[in-house]
Amino acid sequence: KATRAISPFEDASTGELVRKSQSTIRAEVREKEAAVKLLTRRYASAALSPDDLQTCLYSIGDNRSYLLSCREPITRTLTYLQKYFDPAADCTAFPLHIFGGVDGSRL
Repeated sequence: KATRAISPFEDASTGELVRKSQSTIRAEVREKEAAVKLLTRRYASAALSPDDLQTCLYSIGDNRSYLLSCREPITRTLTYLQKYFDPAADCTAFPLHIFGGVDGSRL
């Protein structure tokens, strides 16, 4: 996966902390805070205050977490469909079609 990081610390400063042990999360939080401080010192200027830079980094991290929370259920559903449903099989007994308005649904 290609990414354009502003530095090697960007992933650490904006990464997600999910499905990990408490000790791993604590260590990653410390790493994240250290990376944010380093990036703030490195890139803060008269045009970009340290507070504004930290807000941007935390916002990027929030966005990554949000996207992960939206993507993960879809990825899991696709995995289930690929594992349990054969697209060539006759599915008349249990169709996967979504019909708008059936029994009041709006899917």
